[in-house]
This record gives sequence, C-alpha cells and structure tokens, in this order.
Amino acid sequence: MADLLEGIKGCCSKIPDFITGEISILESVFRCFLANGNQPLTLEELGRQLRNLRGGDTHSTSTQILFRLLSSDNYYGLCQVS
Repeated sequence: MADLLEGIKGCCSKIPDFITGEISILESVFRCFLANGNQPLTLEELGRQLRNLRGGDTHSTSTQILFRLLSSDNYYGLCQVS
C-alpha cells in the first residue's frame, strides 16, 4: 500500500488533469489527500489547495462546504483527525 501511495504522489498527482473542476469536489478532496501522501490538512489548507487546482472554484472549496461534505462522506472513507 505504501508503494502505491508513493507512486500516486510521485507520478499521477503531477499530471495536470489529476484534479480539475470537471470532477466532483469529493473526488478532488480524495485525490488531494493522495497527492499529499495522505497527510492531514486543515479545512483552510485543503480549500486553498483545491481552489488552486480547480481553477479558482471558491464556492465548492469554502470551509463551510468542505466541512459539510466531509462530515457526511460514506464513500471515500475520509475522516477527521484529532
């Protein structure tokens, strides 16, 4: 599993279309964590990275929207780290 994550972080995440505004926001969040080696991010950090990668999408990447989406995620296995 570690090799797979490292491969995604080192190769796939460098492809320009890895995260775009064309994919769902939750898919973008999931890919963002893969690109960061599954390291925790605050909502502010996550929003900032996603805004840059999704072409300035300020609505879907706001901390309020991200909090609501991540709190109800039942598909990607995303969870809050304390």
